Amino acid sequence: MKLLALIILLVSCRTPAQKATGPRLDELLEKVKLYIALAEETKDADGWILPGDCDGLLHNSLAYLGGLVTYEALQQAEQAPGKWTRTPQADCLSTGRSKSTISRDMLLGVVAAAVNEGDLQTLKDLRQYAKDNNFIMGEHDGSIDGRWRVFMTPTFYKLLEQSINFLETGEQGLRLSYEVDFTDH
Repeated sequence: MKLLALIILLVSCRTPAQKATGPRLDELLEKVKLYIALAEETKDADGWILPGDCDGLLHNSLAYLGGLVTYEALQQAEQAPGKWTRTPQADCLSTGRSKSTISRDMLLGVVAAAVNEGDLQTLKDLRQYAKDNNFIMGEHDGSIDGRWRVFMTPTFYKLLEQSINFLETGEQGLRLSYEVDFTDH
């Protein structure tokens, strides 16, 4: 959890005009240094942080965005084109540590990292895998919760399409919500 907070801190935005000063800033900087050191200590030989953590794909996606891991390290969790798992070992479901091999939050991290990297092929592979597998992105334990985790929702698919369009055309405007006018119905 501490690592996630660090990563969010590192990828947060502020305007250049803001100047943080004082003892609070010093405390924050010390925490940042600590979390970076802890992240470095948890890296495996291939550069994957928190090996064995079943939220590893999300953590490593955020760590990539924060500059703590390489994009290549993140890609270790892609088992086949478009098929991602929670960890490179792909063992979270089989060991009972998770109800699914993947979830949408993990895939959201992949999309964010791929857009940041400019990796159009990864996004296209993810889209094709979704289409080929009836939008079921991984295996699950049979529970309702497990089934829901692996399903790519229409909203997520729209985000994926918009991300692909952004990399292909440079058009801004990722839009996740739409106004619906029911006054005429």
